[in-house]
Amino acid sequence: MPVARVEWPLKASRLLAPDGAFRALGDCAKVSDAGQAQGDFMANIVSEANLKFLGILVTVMLGLGGIVFNFYEMQQSMALEARRPFLEKQLELCFEASNATSTYATTADADLRRKSIDRFWALYWGQLGIVEDDQVEAAMVNYKKALGSAGSEPVPAALKRAALGVAHACRDLILESWDVDIPDLKDRN
Repeated sequence: MPVARVEWPLKASRLLAPDGAFRALGDCAKVSDAGQAQGDFMANIVSEANLKFLGILVTVMLGLGGIVFNFYEMQQSMALEARRPFLEKQLELCFEASNATSTYATTADADLRRKSIDRFWALYWGQLGIVEDDQVEAAMVNYKKALGSAGSEPVPAALKRAALGVAHACRDLILESWDVDIPDLKDRN
């Protein structure tokens, strides 16, 4: 194949010509060769340069995307670790509230009922208020109402429903806090 003779005006950008020599990329190139039409060589150089540039650009963008994604994941992990003590305490207190309300609503053992109602009131007026959301608060208030006034025995069915309401409210709070996605409960009572 005969070597093309290329005349280039000098510019700052340079490309590698097919013969291995560097040539300056110009606005107008004159290519004269028996087998080539004028401008074919320039079109090949420009398209090869564009492909190389595009390849480099894609590589750089993927690299930057990976860095950004890793940074985001690291931030998410650090945020969860910073919140972990609070979330673990929230989890513990929600389980205690559910246990206290369900034990009182379902057991006939007087000693267990006394201990569970004492724990309910301690959670109601204290620690649970630090970690609860509006839904758990409302469920605890509903349970308190189901307990009735100081001297009367609560209605067992209403108390069991209220205990289940506390458990479900705590479940929702925990799932949201820990960013866990599981299906909703179909029948909550």
